[in-house]
Amino acid sequence: MKIKLVVQTFTAFAFALGCTATGTQTRSAESANFFCGTRKDTPATVARTSRGDIPVIRWVSTYFSGAGYSPQSRCIEVSKRFQTYYDNGTLNYITTGLVNRQPVVCVAKSPGGGCTGVLFTLENRDDPNQVLQELFDVRVRATAVPITRGETQVTQQPIYIDIKDYLTKTPVEEGITPISEVSPEKTPVRSATPSTLAETLNKVNSSTEAVSAIEQSWEKDYENYFKANLSDTSKGVEEIAETLAKLATQTGKKPALIYAVPTPNKLELVLVLPGGKTIRKSVSEANRSTLPNVTKQFTEEITDFTKLNTTSYLAPSEQLYKWIIAPLDADLQANQIDTIIFCMGSNLRSIPLAALHDGQKFLVEKYSIGLIPAFNMTDTLYRDIKNSPVLAMGASEFKEQAPLAAVPVELAAIMEDLSGVLWPGSWQGKQFLNQEFTLDNLRAQRASQRFGIVHLATHAEFKSGAPGNSYIQFWDSKLTLDKMRELQWNNPPVDLLVLSACRTAVGDKDAEMGFAGLAVNSGVKTVLASLWSVSDEGTLALMTEFYQHLRVVPIKAEALRQAQIGMLRGDVLLENGKLRGPMLRGGMSLPAKLAGAQTRNFKHPFYWAAFTMIGSPW
Repeated sequence: MKIKLVVQTFTAFAFALGCTATGTQTRSAESANFFCGTRKDTPATVARTSRGDIPVIRWVSTYFSGAGYSPQSRCIEVSKRFQTYYDNGTLNYITTGLVNRQPVVCVAKSPGGGCTGVLFTLENRDDPNQVLQELFDVRVRATAVPITRGETQVTQQPIYIDIKDYLTKTPVEEGITPISEVSPEKTPVRSATPSTLAETLNKVNSSTEAVSAIEQSWEKDYENYFKANLSDTSKGVEEIAETLAKLATQTGKKPALIYAVPTPNKLELVLVLPGGKTIRKSVSEANRSTLPNVTKQFTEEITDFTKLNTTSYLAPSEQLYKWIIAPLDADLQANQIDTIIFCMGSNLRSIPLAALHDGQKFLVEKYSIGLIPAFNMTDTLYRDIKNSPVLAMGASEFKEQAPLAAVPVELAAIMEDLSGVLWPGSWQGKQFLNQEFTLDNLRAQRASQRFGIVHLATHAEFKSGAPGNSYIQFWDSKLTLDKMRELQWNNPPVDLLVLSACRTAVGDKDAEMGFAGLAVNSGVKTVLASLWSVSDEGTLALMTEFYQHLRVVPIKAEALRQAQIGMLRGDVLLENGKLRGPMLRGGMSLPAKLAGAQTRNFKHPFYWAAFTMIGSPW
């Protein structure tokens, strides 16, 4: 449920909203501490400066109560965000924008810049600029009135408020008392701080409480890692189940959500089915001493290039299936589920889920698969992307990294009108290679038109430590993970970002969070990325099949599934200098350096299991 907003301002100070040129003037900046205070029993977000206390927002709305928030609890939460952004240097300007297609009031580093952190979310029918004007402008008048709600959003350019000017020029008020976070009122869900998630799950009995605890804990983990507010959504189990049911109707694909939470003594599983039923199971055999060892062995066996003619991965694969899937198998089948969305805990976020095996089939042969950081951090709005323009960019040569010889063919294959396909014509869009693959050109192309799909055929690496250690390689620079949001992927919105040559540090918590949180951190709806570096031929095979299936199936995860099935069953292969597959009836001719002299298949999961749908599978 999106939290509704009706707030009032204390200020009656004349403030020129449209003027951002003041940022170039010489002036002294106020030092400020933000807190939630009360004056005449009304909670307010307040900035305490050397001049005195400056109320910013007065929280008088009762709309928050429906989502479990009182005005006071919301005041406390948003005031903490003001302080966090002020401390880390990003509270330079306050503006509006879209995050996961929801209008928000947010902070920006400079006029014209995108959202670098969310302060609070608005309703779709709110006019963001009107909200901002009424929050900070004198035209609200001294008595202040509730923010009105427009029927449609205004498409004018966003307003940018210089927070330094605001704190310097706005009158101070007396008689404000700070509110303690310890209050008999209901505090925001996110403020709950149990010592560990495992302890919380041991205390709660219901599946509903378990899901709430998992969502809150993991959302906090991701926000701490990326140092940003990533979501203002707070759906409970019933709303999650309703969303799944709605998506099943829209897409014809019936999804279920599986939470898998490793704890010291057991693996906790929670299954949320469309329509309302929730099932909780625990697996004591999968504990701290066994689970990490098996997941490590599983990935090592699949990625060992010397074992591509063996099935050495099967033993750990079947063991993980027994622990993660088998306890829920009967319920999945009874409810005719065909799509599984996994929300995984530490040490499970980087396992190749598609290659889990039940002794007869791989998991991907039975279900479309997606990986999310948390349901409340996932964009669940369904939109058909079959006719979306594609911006395809990449590099085949690098100064300090291995070449990617197949990239020119990969980019061309996306745009090529291949014979024998099941639809007329090719994907429309643009492609850029090597010297044209720059951040500046990416920005310029996205500014010139909306590309619903962005394909980057290049090296990307998710490393241990802070997000700034992980990167996507461009021709002339690296785009680090902590800078992803600055590219404003959600303005205009990108439905699918494809990274075709990623590598993730297996078993490392930070690297796993960077990988699994890639979509929500960047503001992209969905990311398709690989867990390890796959061969040029394998990547080309999967990407060619994926893009062709994407034109004829209802959801993105199903397109990936069909491409992976074609590879694991040997239907996609290199033969007589051509790439052949179910969607390539006439075959695609390859350059001599890729074609090779002998027939080659891609049955081993090394070639196909690395590719993972992150974020929305729809």
